[in-house]
Amino acid sequence: LRLTTTGVHIYAVGGNRETSRLSGIPIGRVTMLVYALSGLCAGMGGLIVTSRLMVGYPSAGSGNELFYSIAAAVVGGVSLFGGIGSLPGALLGAVLIGTVSNGMNVVGVQSYWQPLVIGLIILGGVIIDTYRRQSSLSDLLGRVLHRGGPTPPADPVATSDAPQPARAADGARTG
Repeated sequence: LRLTTTGVHIYAVGGNRETSRLSGIPIGRVTMLVYALSGLCAGMGGLIVTSRLMVGYPSAGSGNELFYSIAAAVVGGVSLFGGIGSLPGALLGAVLIGTVSNGMNVVGVQSYWQPLVIGLIILGGVIIDTYRRQSSLSDLLGRVLHRGGPTPPADPVATSDAPQPARAADGARTG
């Protein structure tokens, strides 16, 4: 997404809608495109589930699929606040969540404990993301407050009445 104009627009709108609007990005068009792509992916997912079950259950997909999808995205580094994340990270998160879920089944963790573990993983990801965002914001504020803002450029003309040391003329040798 970072290599195309549309991808950069999607990141920008996800990060800050108002700034995107002020920079001339067509927010409505980008939002519509993202929702259309999301619907396309959901439809493809429905076709895959239907083909695996060999029947169209109306309640298929009403389980923990959304829960595990969010967990995979958060573990993969996608921010729930928007504007941060990557496809490889989300895929890595999906592999990790799938491995944890499968591992809990193999070890024999009871089914009602498994969503708790995944929920704790989501909570950990949100806490890390929040800390990461706050620390970068606090670092920025700390730098601005410690400096006292930007320093003005130095005045080349001395303003004090104290005698100035003797200087060599331009091009003259000293010592």
